[in-house]
Amino acid sequence: MKTLYIVLISLLLAPVFVQGQVDRTRQPEPGPPPKAAFPDFYETKLDNGLKVFVVENHEEPLVTFRILFKTGAEYDGEQSGLADIMCTLLTKGTRNRSALEFAKEADFIGANIGAGASDDKMFLTGSGLKKHMDKILDLMTDALYNPVFPEDELEKTRKRELSGLAMQKKNPSALAGKLKGMVVYNRHPYALNPTETSLKSITRDDILSRYRAHFVPGNASLAVVGDVTPEEIMPVIKRYFGTWKGGTPPAGTFPEPEPLKGKTVHLVDRGPSAVQSTIMVTGMGMKRNNPDYQAFTLMNSILGGGFSGRLFQNLREKHGFTYGAYSYMDARKMAGSWSASADVRRAATDSAVTQFLYEIERMKNEPVSEEELNMHKQYISGQFLLSMESANTTASRVQQIDLYGLPKDYYKTFVQKINAMSAEQLRETARKWLPDKNIAFVVVGDAAKIKDKLEAFGPVTVYDTDLRPVKETAPSDLTAGQLVEKMIEATGGRKAMEAITDRTMTGDVTIDMGGRTFKGSMLEISKAPNKQYRMLDLGVMKQETYVDGERAVQIMGGNVQELQGKQRDDLLLEAQFNEILRLDELKIKPEARGRKEFKGTDCYVLTLNKPNGSTFTYYLDANTFLPIGAESVMETQRGPITQEMEMSDYRKVDGVMMPHKITLSGVGPQIKFVITSIEHNTGVKDDVFVKEVKAKK
Repeated sequence: MKTLYIVLISLLLAPVFVQGQVDRTRQPEPGPPPKAAFPDFYETKLDNGLKVFVVENHEEPLVTFRILFKTGAEYDGEQSGLADIMCTLLTKGTRNRSALEFAKEADFIGANIGAGASDDKMFLTGSGLKKHMDKILDLMTDALYNPVFPEDELEKTRKRELSGLAMQKKNPSALAGKLKGMVVYNRHPYALNPTETSLKSITRDDILSRYRAHFVPGNASLAVVGDVTPEEIMPVIKRYFGTWKGGTPPAGTFPEPEPLKGKTVHLVDRGPSAVQSTIMVTGMGMKRNNPDYQAFTLMNSILGGGFSGRLFQNLREKHGFTYGAYSYMDARKMAGSWSASADVRRAATDSAVTQFLYEIERMKNEPVSEEELNMHKQYISGQFLLSMESANTTASRVQQIDLYGLPKDYYKTFVQKINAMSAEQLRETARKWLPDKNIAFVVVGDAAKIKDKLEAFGPVTVYDTDLRPVKETAPSDLTAGQLVEKMIEATGGRKAMEAITDRTMTGDVTIDMGGRTFKGSMLEISKAPNKQYRMLDLGVMKQETYVDGERAVQIMGGNVQELQGKQRDDLLLEAQFNEILRLDELKIKPEARGRKEFKGTDCYVLTLNKPNGSTFTYYLDANTFLPIGAESVMETQRGPITQEMEMSDYRKVDGVMMPHKITLSGVGPQIKFVITSIEHNTGVKDDVFVKEVKAKK
């Protein structure tokens, strides 16, 4: 059985208007570096240990409060995800207000109040008009002192996190980022990622225990940015926070990451649906308080900091491997890493890795030109200047000085130090910090197609999408033709399948959008050789698709549209009845892709390569040869989209085995179909598949 719905994505293109004549053959000369100065700030400490920073900004009648706790997700241990869930729940109900009441009171005064967590820190912020300052602080301190972490809100949050986790397994960049952390940080808690097991293990008691241990004034700082003076605001701060009491701040000790040794390749296998490869070239980095951080920031901008970065110019402009290539540094309190990444055409995977290494070596050995140096100095200075317009960013930076142990004038002199750096200083920084002999290549793609080529860069470890090492895909002992016949036989045989000329299916639909659930119904009517009608009705939204063998019409939100070009051609191909029996006729080439596990079941992998360039891969149970899973790839204006299907609850209908439970997941929401009825050969009329489109006047 093929897909029961179509994902449609439209790309909005904004026109660009150019006034005047511009000589595009010459790069503009960089202007003088902008003058950016970080504001002075007042610092003090309350008797309970809470550090307070005040930054005056009298340009607008606004004020921002940011409470930062100096411990974060690194303390989660086996309950990875706990800190993030705890912070999410801070504003979801207190002893004085329900979640709805809290939100309504904040909205009434136009205040933004929220909380979050990451490695090294947790935070609670509130901002709004100065005249509502007391109300903002009343809400913030209610969340800080009186959270109840309601069970119902915990379950809602857990459900959203689990839904997000499932979507991340379909996201190559998310998979690469997680695996990169596991490889580089290894023994350190920075390497841990939330899993289904860890998220499901978190209880309200666990959250309360963490809250009591970490939310203490001696573990926190408060930054105030806005239309206030220290003399004005400190009495207010003491009134709201002076009586805050708590125990000793936690002092965890964690093992240092084990240094990388040699060159290794870590490959997440997404199977034949991966028409691209996501590459991360990564190595050990520096801690946030390292004195080389600013020089590395400028050097890294030249290497991979955007359109003008060398990686972008090489991999995109020169070789056409990708839409973009970038590099970045992840400098944390206890450890750091450096990575460069790009999404490239599958065939260019090994060539792209070679170019990453080339640019790393060039950065180490060739001096940066004066023009290149000045351009990136100006860029970084300008970005710094623009970022100072955000009160929350200013508050965060003031607190970073305390959190990471930076010099007091760190941001005050940031631009000055950037502009004073020389090309030789950057080359020395590159030689010191960019990885060379000890480097890891993290790749997400089709292992069967790229693994052999990646072995040239080091020993390869293959992982599944749960980031668990897996055995290599075993070679198939059956040819593609034999697998096709086995699948046909398991389904009911050619005779039984060919006897069916039309099919009508109805069912119930549940769409999980991570915290929001929609229920509805579906109807699919198909007729040989190439006609199909589909309807998905969720009450709030209804979608219909008509394919009459030549035309394809879609109705969504009352809008009737006849599809053209590739959209029409794809639907015409998908509407082919009994496709598996007609591969030669439809010019579909089957390919045996070995054996591998799908959801814990040993399967044969059978890929159908279609004439429109798309692929559809079946995972056939190695015992029954019924398809229990499938993956399809659709080319869209925004790149390829992969959709995964799980099929179960097979029942024989008129001699043909049909799945009655189907789950679809991919970039969008998870969709579950429960088929309630299947009827064959009911004499469906051709006009069921025809929808006329009125010509526009």
